[in-house]
Amino acid sequence: MKGSDVRLAVVLIAVLGVLARIALWAVVPVTGDAVYHYSIAKGLLPLLPSHAFDFSTGGDPMWYPPLFHLFAHVFYLFGIEALTPLFFGVLSLGAYYLLFSRFYPRFLLAGMAFASFLPIHMYFSAVGYVESLLFLLSPLVFYCYLRYLEEKNRKFLALSLLLSVACFLTHYQGFIPLFAIAMHLFFRDRKTAVLFLTAGLLLASPWYIRNYITFGSPVWPLLFEGKYPVHQGYEAGSIVKILSFAKWRSLFFEYWVGAPNSGEDFMRNVDVAGRFLPFSGALFTLWLLAVMAFSALCLLGLSRLLGNDRFRGLFLVVLALSIVPLLLSNFVRMLFFAFPVLILGFVFGLERLSALKSLPKLAVVIIVLLAVAMPSFAYAVIYQNMVAQYAPFYSMVNAQLPADAVVLTVMDDQTFREVDRTVVSIGTVKEFRPTLACLMDSAGRPACLQKFGVTHVCCTSLRVPNIGGPVLDICNDLSRNPPVIEYSSGSVWGRCWGV
Repeated sequence: MKGSDVRLAVVLIAVLGVLARIALWAVVPVTGDAVYHYSIAKGLLPLLPSHAFDFSTGGDPMWYPPLFHLFAHVFYLFGIEALTPLFFGVLSLGAYYLLFSRFYPRFLLAGMAFASFLPIHMYFSAVGYVESLLFLLSPLVFYCYLRYLEEKNRKFLALSLLLSVACFLTHYQGFIPLFAIAMHLFFRDRKTAVLFLTAGLLLASPWYIRNYITFGSPVWPLLFEGKYPVHQGYEAGSIVKILSFAKWRSLFFEYWVGAPNSGEDFMRNVDVAGRFLPFSGALFTLWLLAVMAFSALCLLGLSRLLGNDRFRGLFLVVLALSIVPLLLSNFVRMLFFAFPVLILGFVFGLERLSALKSLPKLAVVIIVLLAVAMPSFAYAVIYQNMVAQYAPFYSMVNAQLPADAVVLTVMDDQTFREVDRTVVSIGTVKEFRPTLACLMDSAGRPACLQKFGVTHVCCTSLRVPNIGGPVLDICNDLSRNPPVIEYSSGSVWGRCWGV
C-alpha cells in the first residue's frame, strides 16, 4: 500500500474506533465500582486520611491511589465526570499510533485496528474504573522507554519514570511499569536501574505512606492486614488459584466481552442475554469460534515476537510481572501493561498468515473484530435496560423518605447513585460500615445499624437473587416485617424498611 493510502486507512480506523467508543459509552450505565469512583471524585475529601472512611467512598474505605479521581474531579467541575473514561480511551488511540508508527510502522494498520476494536479496550473507554487511565498510560510508557532504548536520550527515560509513577498512583498494580523498566535496565546499566527505581518509589511514596498511617499497611487491603483485617479472598493461600482452570476461563471471557467481571459465571450471563435480545446458540458458537481463532492468532504471534523481536527481553519481563496481580485477583484488567504486547502478538500472528499484505484481507479482519465486539454492546444495552427498570423505585425512595434519612443498601450500588439521601453500603470493616455478619443477626441488627446512624434498609431484585446466600437471606428476613416503601412490577421489586 502507498504511504498516502496507509495514512488514510489509519485515519478511518481511528475515527471508527472513536465512534465505537462513543456509542458504547452512551449505553454503558454507571454501575459497580464506577459509582464509588465518581462519588469520591466529586468531593475529593476521601483522599484525606481523616475522611478515608466517609460513607461516600462506598463499601470500602478510600484506599485507591488517587490519580484517576483527581482527573475525574476536573471533569466533575464542569458537570461531565462520566466523560473521564471516554477521554482516556480516545487519547489511548493516539498513544498507540505513536507507538506503532515509530517502532512497528509495518504493522501500523493492523495494530491500530486491534487497539481500536478489542472489546476490553473499548469497554474501559466507557466505564469509569480507575483502569481506564492505565489503558492510556501503558502505551505511553512503552513509547517513551523504547525511544530511550533507541536514542539513549535521557529525556525519554525521565518521561518513562513520570508515566510509571503515574501508573503507580492510579492503582496498586501500577507498580508493574516501574519495576519492569528497572529490571530491564538492570541488565544494561545497574546504576541507572537503581536510580530509576529509587526515584519512582520516592515520587509515589506519599500516597503509600498515607495508606500506612491510615490502614496500617501501604497496600491495604492486599497482602497485609494492617489495622483492619478484611477479605478472606486476599489471603496468601489464594495464590494457588492461579492454577485454576475456572480462573483462566473467567479471564478469557472477560477479555473478549470487555465488561468488568463479565467472565464470572459467563454462561449465566449468556442465559440472561437470551431473555433480552434475540439470541441463539448458533450465534454464540460463531462468536466463540472467532475469539478462539483470534486467541490462537495472538499466541502464534507472541511466539515470534518473543523469539525474534529486538525488544523481546522487555516484553518477557512485562508478561512475567503482569502475572503477579492475578495471584490475588480474577480481573483481566490487571493485565493492563501487557495489553500493548498482546496487541503486537495479534499483528505478528496476522503477518504469519499474510493477512497484512492486502487491504481487503485487513478489512475482513476489522469486520470480524467488530462482530466479535458486538457482545460488549449487547452486555451494555442489557445492563442499561435492567437498571432502568428500577427508576420508579428510586423515585419513590427520593419522594417518600425523610430528607435526613440514612439508607443502607443491600448490594445495590445503583441506590448509592440514584437515591438523593445519605446512602451506606455494606462494608468490609466492621468499625466503619455495617457488615453482612451484622445484618444476619436479626436480634442485634437494629443496634448495629443505629451505631452507624442508619434509619432505613433497602433491598432490590437487581442483584440480590443472583448473589443469593447470606445477602438473599437478609432480605428475606427483613421481608417478615411490613416495608415503608414497596415497588413491584413483574419480576422487578424494591423494598425499604425502617430500622
